[in-house]
This record gives sequence, structure tokens and C-alpha cells, in this order.
Amino acid sequence: MAFRNGYSARVALTLKVGERDLPLSHVGPNEVSVRELSDEIPPSDAQLIIQVDDSSDVMNVYLPQGVSADSHDVAYIYYN
Repeated sequence: MAFRNGYSARVALTLKVGERDLPLSHVGPNEVSVRELSDEIPPSDAQLIIQVDDSSDVMNVYLPQGVSADSHDVAYIYYN
């Protein structure tokens, strides 16, 4: 028997590159997917922010291929 409490977590996924916040649709182990295409961003450091309810994790990442204006997929390398 499944227990249901009617609770849904608020989840926000964001890639912060410089002053730009790019909303994400999903996060994988080596790449993220931006919700909307943006201007091209060259390879750079960024922050991957995962927020669930009132808790958030911020991970420093490097975008070796930057953000393409033609693709939703963005590769990243995690570093501490």
C-alpha cells in the first residue's frame, strides 16, 4: 500500500554563468539541459545550483565547450 501525503517539493535547477542565470530542465552526471536557447557563451567557469524547497547546493563547474546558441545540452566538469 502506497502512502501519500500530498506533498510536492519545489525544485529549481539553475546554471549561473557570470551574471546570467540559465534555468535548466534537467541535470545529468556530465551535462545539463537549458530550458531555452540563449546567446553563445564561451568556455568558462559556472555554478550549478540545485534548490529543493528551502535547501540549496551550489557546485562549481567548468563548461569546456561553453553554451551553444544551437543546443540545449551543455557539458560540464565538476570541480571543488
